[in-house]
Amino acid sequence: MKLRLTTLLATLVMLLAIVPVTSQVGSRSALAADETEATPETETKDLLILHSGTIVEGKILEETADVVKMLVVVAGIEAPTTYRRSEILEIQRGIPVVNDLPGARKPDAADDPDDNGWGRRDEQPADSASGKPKVYKFPMKGYIVGGFPAANHLLRQGRRDIISFTPVEKTMRDALSYDPDVIIIELDADGPDIGWDGGFVAEPLTPIFKEVIDREDIKVIFWVKNALIGAAFLPFNSRDIYFESEALLGGIGTLDDFDIGDELVNEKQISLRIGAAEGLAISNGYDPAIIRGMARQQNWLCYRFRHGKVEFLEHEPREIDGEGWVILTDDGKGSNKDESEIRGNDVLNLDAQTAREIGLSKGTYDDIDDLVFALGIRGDYDLIEGRAERNFDEWRDRVELGLDRYVELQRELDAGGSGGGGRGNDAVKQIGLRTRLLKELRGLMTTYEEIFDPNGDQRAGIDVQLEQLRETLIQANKAERQRQRRSSNSRR
Repeated sequence: MKLRLTTLLATLVMLLAIVPVTSQVGSRSALAADETEATPETETKDLLILHSGTIVEGKILEETADVVKMLVVVAGIEAPTTYRRSEILEIQRGIPVVNDLPGARKPDAADDPDDNGWGRRDEQPADSASGKPKVYKFPMKGYIVGGFPAANHLLRQGRRDIISFTPVEKTMRDALSYDPDVIIIELDADGPDIGWDGGFVAEPLTPIFKEVIDREDIKVIFWVKNALIGAAFLPFNSRDIYFESEALLGGIGTLDDFDIGDELVNEKQISLRIGAAEGLAISNGYDPAIIRGMARQQNWLCYRFRHGKVEFLEHEPREIDGEGWVILTDDGKGSNKDESEIRGNDVLNLDAQTAREIGLSKGTYDDIDDLVFALGIRGDYDLIEGRAERNFDEWRDRVELGLDRYVELQRELDAGGSGGGGRGNDAVKQIGLRTRLLKELRGLMTTYEEIFDPNGDQRAGIDVQLEQLRETLIQANKAERQRQRRSSNSRR
């Protein structure tokens, strides 16, 4: 019986070591464990972050220069496990255990008509008892990635100021924990320059904002400093957009360059892409002509005020169209062609003045006090910054470690060849080395899947390689046994 229990414990510990840490709405990952400061009564845990990307939770029992012994718990069973120092990237001690994080998304929220998924408001800890309106400042400054593998883009451009699902979702939970009246999204962001499709890299972030925007008791404001490429469509999620005076929204390129080899298919794909963005605009009260002006160089977009309202014209103004039209974009042909895609008017790029005139922006403010006043908060208010910047900084630091290891693994895999290139024991060693490296790479992609492999395609490719290596190993072992038999027979 003792032997069977020991075997069970060992198996459970192995399973713990390979469980990937993913980020989903409401997940209680190790990355969120530091949400609460420890007190003498607070239950704490220790974390081991391994070079493979695996995060192991438990209590450290003993440390030496070579090993760390930790008590881990799996399925209610405690088991001591020893890790070599060479396996460990980082040790974190005394992390508070958060059993019920305020503002966390509840899986059974749909069963509660008063809970739209983020927890009841009266369950959130208030920031103060002052009675003053509470405004949470939510900075989003950096490079948005999501929906497609971004590691090579980050490495090629040297970007580390990463905005992705995990820190955004974590910051939204932090914001809601203060029971705010207003959340101001301070947007100064761009994304991978991959044309129009780059505008959809922020799509995984949309549900985080929409669930709060749809609430009647919290106002969510987008305050745009820059919303370029991957960030260009994000403000359209809200009915309340404001600009800073030097702000710019656009840089998305033109769908006129879209070409997959068939003209009819091209037009269908272009229509689908424009339609997706138009739907977002229409749902929040913006004229879809704005999206069409952003979409294609061949499109004209003009506007004028008539009877106190803005109206749009989507071709070159003619005499029959009347007077007073302001040309926002032309067809970009001949003398109309611009040198700059962002500063020109071949496609629509919106500055603060134009955004205000066409009704996209509700106002232009460079100071948050002025913006808050414009929102109708006339007296004192509590400006809450919470853990927002820290959430983004910590995530960027961890992703940077992941990117560094990603580069090392790719280099080691390239240096090791395809595996199985030698003979006998050498072939077996090569296969074993490559298998280990591929498994570590796969674990890394799982831990940081929103950066490396959001759709799982690369991990599926690694799985195929691992299966091929397994078959190659079987054949190599078989050939080695045959060689050893022949060698033994020849000596007789």
